[in-house]
Amino acid sequence: MIAVPGAAGEEKLFLARLSDLSKQAERDGKPRFTRFLDSAQAALCIRSFERSYENFMLCGGYEDAERLMCGIFPEYAEPDREAFPIKIVHFSSRMADKLSHRDYLGAILSQGLERDVVGDIAVCRDGAYVMVCEAAAETVLSIEKIGRVGVKAELVTDSSEIRSDEVPEEKVTTVSSLRLDVLTSACAGISRSKSAELIHRGLVNVSGVYSADVSYELKEGMKFSVRGFGKFQLQSIEGETKKNKIRIKLLMYRKAK
Repeated sequence: MIAVPGAAGEEKLFLARLSDLSKQAERDGKPRFTRFLDSAQAALCIRSFERSYENFMLCGGYEDAERLMCGIFPEYAEPDREAFPIKIVHFSSRMADKLSHRDYLGAILSQGLERDVVGDIAVCRDGAYVMVCEAAAETVLSIEKIGRVGVKAELVTDSSEIRSDEVPEEKVTTVSSLRLDVLTSACAGISRSKSAELIHRGLVNVSGVYSADVSYELKEGMKFSVRGFGKFQLQSIEGETKKNKIRIKLLMYRKAK
């Protein structure tokens, strides 16, 4: 597993390391994995491998993950989510003890761990679900206090157990097409040009995958997230208006108060 560079100036080094991983996977016949990538790094990974190496997969431990690992598999092997060295740690505490994403992350990093060994932190009413690299799981499981709050940490094997405090708000609107840039604009309330910029920067995630294709067309049921604006789902296509606009129903996920 390799560390992921944070500075933009290290892009070439990052790409060289990805190339080395793909060569190792082919040579040894075993999959190789990065640590957790942020959205821009995941997009860079996709753009690189789409041109040079098709047998890869991005996974973050559960369906709606934003921070993802890249798995590079040997040519003859089918990419497998179960192969990723990701562990899910569930922290529980009294419901009266309100802990934030920052509280959990701070407690984990205070153990001497680096940021890229920690994936998503899904805060829920009774605690949080934290995605971590397998090698760091034992350290995270040893945490018994976050600030002054006592917590219990345990491994979770079923990612479907993950619950967050996000509740959907329904919105019906009309759009000119189902292109990614059009829907991003409609959901985030920004211009098409700004939407295209976010997509090209790798800040838009569609069903767990980052794509730089502004013309990608979404289908009913697809979820997507826009960094800094929230998570959304194209729930249904309701038909066309007299002006040939497409009427759609969206779910917009926001934190419960």
